[in-house]
Amino acid sequence: MTRVVVILLLGAVFLLVAPALAAPVPKAPVKNYFPLQVGHKWEYVNPDGSESHTEEVTAEEKQDGAVFYTVTRSRKQGSSDTVFKVDKDGVARVRQGPIEYDPPMLAVKPALAVGDLWTAKLRISGREAEYELEVGKPQELKVPAGTFTAVPVIQTNANRLTKSTTYWYAPDVGLVKSEVSPLFVTELKSFTPAKEKK
Repeated sequence: MTRVVVILLLGAVFLLVAPALAAPVPKAPVKNYFPLQVGHKWEYVNPDGSESHTEEVTAEEKQDGAVFYTVTRSRKQGSSDTVFKVDKDGVARVRQGPIEYDPPMLAVKPALAVGDLWTAKLRISGREAEYELEVGKPQELKVPAGTFTAVPVIQTNANRLTKSTTYWYAPDVGLVKSEVSPLFVTELKSFTPAKEKK
């Protein structure tokens, strides 16, 4: 009798525990290092605090399984548009002002892991160029908009003829700093997310 009760109890415990053991471990959400939504707005400044430019997502178009966003950059001298393509591969530049990227240049992958390395072969205005992009270690970065844990993506011309550019991206904010050399630096002053639609 006691043996039957023990077996029944063990069976009940197994039925309760088994589903928990079999349940898949939930994956950590992929951080969005390049958030694009119509209405998002970023304001950037130079190291001396003077105004550099603003960027705002002004249009969205879905096409062939991808979403194309237009980001309008405004500065005192005028404005220009950059078009980004977002799909399963990440975020890529399609057009920047008058420059067409053929093929689109992958700027950010869906996940940025330290040591990730990829190349981008481009044809810009009939001329070919090749770049290498590598993900560095996350670091705490203080800019006028606040302090962020940002991931650097270092873009280098493959032939090493030009200086590298480093872009620092923070989750759910995007680009918080860019540096071509000590003389060409911009930092985030503010990020204003798009208003929620009612």
